Amino acid sequence: MVEDLHSRGVTVAATVIDVDTKPKYVEVRFVQGPERGTTVELSQIAGVLPDAHTGESMLVTYDPKDPSRSLTRSWVLAPPPNLPAFGAAALAAFFLSGVVAVTLRRRWILRT
Repeated sequence: MVEDLHSRGVTVAATVIDVDTKPKYVEVRFVQGPERGTTVELSQIAGVLPDAHTGESMLVTYDPKDPSRSLTRSWVLAPPPNLPAFGAAALAAFFLSGVVAVTLRRRWILRT
């Protein structure tokens, strides 16, 4: 979604209407552009929502074909790190190196 919004998204000013306390959603209303007055919930990246407070202004980039696909402009330019994916990749690399080490050791033992 970040790549789609980066290539064809429309950036407009928006006002934060509502923020859940968890936060499970951040709801904004576009204040300019062709979708002015439209209210949408911002999308998450890796389960993370932008830090926002009710009444704040922010730049939001949305898909003109589907305004519900929207992110803050700063996330379109530089998405936040996806820590669960990095952790899973590190575990996979650890186990893969272990398998390679065990396989090479087994071959060495069988040869001698």
